[in-house]
Amino acid sequence: MTKMRLLSEYEIVSMSPGVIKAKVSGENLIIRIFLVPLHVFENEGKFSVQVTAVTTADTDKPKFGEVCLPQKTMSHNGVPPESVEVIVKPRLEIRVGDKVIEGTLEVTNVTVFPDLRDPNGSPCVMVSWVLFQTVR
Repeated sequence: MTKMRLLSEYEIVSMSPGVIKAKVSGENLIIRIFLVPLHVFENEGKFSVQVTAVTTADTDKPKFGEVCLPQKTMSHNGVPPESVEVIVKPRLEIRVGDKVIEGTLEVTNVTVFPDLRDPNGSPCVMVSWVLFQTVR
């Protein structure tokens, strides 16, 4: 069995944020998702990228509320949006030597916490996702 190698020499070729439009309780939200690479692995010529997704939301009806913190989502009720439209999927391209790894994020679930608000008055949003990777 060969050992998986953690690679430190790679280049971010492009990073395109995803954009989602959602509607919750009369609020129109624009949700942006950014893919941030954490690690690149190689095992027997096969590559894999570990990423995290940074999410931000803007509303057309900002208001004050309890501060949005991950710990608080456990004690507040999240609601599904009335509508969700993926405008642009988040993408990431990384070059490792002569290979390019392309990651595309697919959103699987969106939950909005209307009572929890960020400093700009937008609701707290939680996005579940899966990442698909192609090496060329």
